Amino acid sequence: MAGKESEADDELDPLANPGQNNKDGKNSGTKRQAVPTSFSPRPQAKMVTVIQDEQSMMGRFGWYELAGVFVPRIFRLKSDSFVSVRIAERLIFSRFFQLLPNEVVICPTIHSYRVTEVEARLLNEINTRHAEYFFGKDTFTTKDLVVKKDEVDQYYQFLDMCSRKMILKKSSEKDRRGFLRIGGTSDVPYTEVEGIKYLPVFYFEGAIDQSMCLTLRGWDWAHLRFCCKVQGVKDELIASDCCESVALQDLREYFSLETTFVEYWPAKDYISRVV
Repeated sequence: MAGKESEADDELDPLANPGQNNKDGKNSGTKRQAVPTSFSPRPQAKMVTVIQDEQSMMGRFGWYELAGVFVPRIFRLKSDSFVSVRIAERLIFSRFFQLLPNEVVICPTIHSYRVTEVEARLLNEINTRHAEYFFGKDTFTTKDLVVKKDEVDQYYQFLDMCSRKMILKKSSEKDRRGFLRIGGTSDVPYTEVEGIKYLPVFYFEGAIDQSMCLTLRGWDWAHLRFCCKVQGVKDELIASDCCESVALQDLREYFSLETTFVEYWPAKDYISRVV
């Protein structure tokens, strides 16, 4: 389910007084310890030339809807929307964290950023004055993280897909990720990019012309990596942050015209059992 922005999107909090502005806000620490997640803090930049929290200094924030829940978002550099990791985990992702194995939850890598003092103050004002502590009693500080709204949407779609696949274990022609049973015997995972199905090249042991290959990264690779984990592919084959793939129409050239390619999802998987 994609996020839906409310019509009365922007709000101004007059109590969000600017105090001393922090620097860039990118975090150089390790991953959060409380809950296993994919929100990996980015290294801190050496130099900041733009006041990124100017919108928060003016008390500007908005709301948007995701999975039936309204989530506050703050702005950086006028238009970039960010969501508190703590709020997203609490309201959106907590049920997935309880349901899915950790190796599924951490399959994607999502860059997060430390909030500035001004942003922490605004988040506290949102929580106390606009949400009546709906987001918890703990105070927001500069140790809190935010992540881009688009990444939150993508992560929700990813976890929702994983939970449906691992519980229902079904595929259909509408699926953008899954498996193709080739020739009635070989099962190969795929992910769909701009309407084209791509399959990992390493399944075909060097038989594919490299000029036909496309390098998958980001969310496309995260979805394909999940399918590889379902099938029990060795970790060393999927440990990279990218994967060489081949389009289905190009792959067909290596098989006879009679070879079938049928949508499929395994009845059993090699990932830890779903609770």
